[in-house]
Amino acid sequence: MAIDPSATRRELARELGASEALDPTSDKVWQRLTELHGSESTLAGPTVGTDAFIEATAVGSVVQEIVANAKPGARISVVAVHSDDVPIRLLLVMLKQLTIRGAMEYPARFESALELLARRDLSAMVTHRFAIEDFGEAIALLQESKECGKVVITMGPADH
Repeated sequence: MAIDPSATRRELARELGASEALDPTSDKVWQRLTELHGSESTLAGPTVGTDAFIEATAVGSVVQEIVANAKPGARISVVAVHSDDVPIRLLLVMLKQLTIRGAMEYPARFESALELLARRDLSAMVTHRFAIEDFGEAIALLQESKECGKVVITMGPADH
């Protein structure tokens, strides 16, 4: 399941196999997750029955919402780079026995990533390519629009 405010990224998620793609600006995300995954009662209140979350937004309030709504034993993987501190309620983490893991382990995971790419074509994620000479244009695209997938900057011509 994918959750993204970008229509382009939601469509990419569907193309790559997501069963659902929700817009957090208009869809009732936690209600839909409850419909799909059920709910559980805890000492901290009701939670969604979702087993795992991947946080890729770099928006602190999203991490806080996940911690507040995650079921006991849920796993949260933070793959976005958060440059600001994100206050979270450690009491909720303890009560729910949540596992929160950062994902800056890339060098140790290259082999697994290459195996994944061999099994599944993820090239649709790349929606724009720029030559290194057009670096500024690539950055401008990312700053002005979130209606793109991954932007790749190549050392040679952009079509390689």
